[in-house]
Amino acid sequence: MKKLLLYITIVFVSLGVFSCGDDQIKDLPTVEERVSKAKDSLITALTAPTFGWKINYQPNPSSGSFIILMTFDKEGNVNIKSDVYDNDGEFLDATITYRIDNAHGLELILETYGVFHYFFEFFNGEFEFILLEYLNNNPVFQSKSDFSNPTIISFEPAAENDAQLLNNEITKNFKKTLFQSEQLIGSNVYYQLHLIDKDISIFMTLDLDLRTAKILNAGVGESIDEINNNNNRVDISHKTNYSIQGEKIVLNSPFNFSLNGQSILVSEFALSNFQELTDSFCDGQTLNIGKFDGKIGNESITFTSTLYSSGTNFNPISDGSYNVNSIGIFDDQDETLQEMIAAIFPDVAGIQFYFKYTQIDPALYAVGFIVVDNNNNADFFLREFAPPTFNGNQMNITFTGENFITRQSTAAEEQGLIDITDFVFGSGQVYVLEFAGDDDGFELYNACNNHKLFLFK
Repeated sequence: MKKLLLYITIVFVSLGVFSCGDDQIKDLPTVEERVSKAKDSLITALTAPTFGWKINYQPNPSSGSFIILMTFDKEGNVNIKSDVYDNDGEFLDATITYRIDNAHGLELILETYGVFHYFFEFFNGEFEFILLEYLNNNPVFQSKSDFSNPTIISFEPAAENDAQLLNNEITKNFKKTLFQSEQLIGSNVYYQLHLIDKDISIFMTLDLDLRTAKILNAGVGESIDEINNNNNRVDISHKTNYSIQGEKIVLNSPFNFSLNGQSILVSEFALSNFQELTDSFCDGQTLNIGKFDGKIGNESITFTSTLYSSGTNFNPISDGSYNVNSIGIFDDQDETLQEMIAAIFPDVAGIQFYFKYTQIDPALYAVGFIVVDNNNNADFFLREFAPPTFNGNQMNITFTGENFITRQSTAAEEQGLIDITDFVFGSGQVYVLEFAGDDDGFELYNACNNHKLFLFK
């Protein structure tokens, strides 16, 4: 009887517990209600700050960062301000639509085309973000499609004067220093940073879109002749991302070096007073350049676009072999000479450039073409030159009059080899230009006729 009473008691207690649990479950909000509440909470958070949000956005790990200001309203609109001067200034100040979804958690979707879609197209950026958490009531998102290494984006309430961090004049004027088609070389530009009091010039190439920089070298003096004649220079070879904050170019990774008895550290520099000028890098020819005044701390500087740097990494010790496919030579209108090359060498497979190639005795210095027939037999049509001399990154080439040709050639082929290589090397000198994001690619630029040849190790 005691066991029976105990069993009955347990059953009633259990039924009471389950009955109470059922009532509590019935009182819980539905999934739809919880999602709706979470969406409303996120919209409330996004629209709360008086001056909107400031984010430092890095589209991908290899790019610099961009300051973006975003102001949301509850009707599904967001005003986005940036200093990205592309599409004729479309992204400087634009209002687009957004929505909050719930697929992989709460998602912020920027709907209509804007600066984040531009980042997506060109830099593998993102315009759809998943809410991770709230940190001190500020939303923290991660990119939706970066599965292995998602970008984390922390929203910070903007201050009233944060708009001053967006210097549209610098980015607009940077674009004026591009001297070739962006479709051809991207937005890479060489610059000379001259420390006026120290009389030292630092040379670098910037990718204006990706906001990456390669600090190349430094020399004593300001003009090309001063630096070449002084011959007191140092290789730096430092790569870094950068951001633009007001008038300042801020390097993610500072660099330092010693030259002429002086130690120099550069972490940021300010720019102002842009001027559009011309300079000559070949007798009788001029090139449009841009020049800024500026400061590093209290020291005055100038920051000028240029073709020149005080050194080059194109000069290998031995076995220098460079190549590119036959599209790689371009004229003064940035049009490829591929059709002209193919008309002379129908089986052309690529362009070759040999710099002290020691697998042949004597060492080979030559430029020309490799042709491959239907049976996969390769032959070379190369024009030989003497060992080049360098003034900084200005390479001086003198052809010897000898050709390195591996099969019987026609007079038309030999003359074609001379004509095409003269387009780039006929002046006797070219400027060797590097790219901010590539250590193996080079452009050989003829400043006398604006022809150019692209090569890769």
